[in-house]
Amino acid sequence: MRSWISLAREAAQCGETYAKIVPTTHGARVQFTDARHQRIFALVTERGIEIDSVVIGAVRAQELGLLKVLLLACEDNHERNLVEFLLDRRRRLVGRIRIHRTEPGADELAYCITRLARECDRMEYQLSGRDIE
Repeated sequence: MRSWISLAREAAQCGETYAKIVPTTHGARVQFTDARHQRIFALVTERGIEIDSVVIGAVRAQELGLLKVLLLACEDNHERNLVEFLLDRRRRLVGRIRIHRTEPGADELAYCITRLARECDRMEYQLSGRDIE
């Protein structure tokens, strides 16, 4: 099984023109041409790869109202099949994509990374109007 950094470096070469993927040890930083950005965290297991991105932190989710945040997440989950929004153990709203292979192709991984980053950034802007995460 190849390491995350190896997979992410290949994906960075195939990324979308509107986004630059910068691999890190435990994920990636996605920089969009509109100056917004999003951090991605990766977990590689024998069953596949799970990539997460924080939409808003626990404090901001509490300020906005957890019910409002969860309702928006549920509504979004019904509209999209690839990105799932959920509250993590730390009560942060995160977006998640599960890739059910340990070594996806570089194009597929690049697509998943940039799609997750864009959807999380969109949700973050919708909830807070800011670019924090």
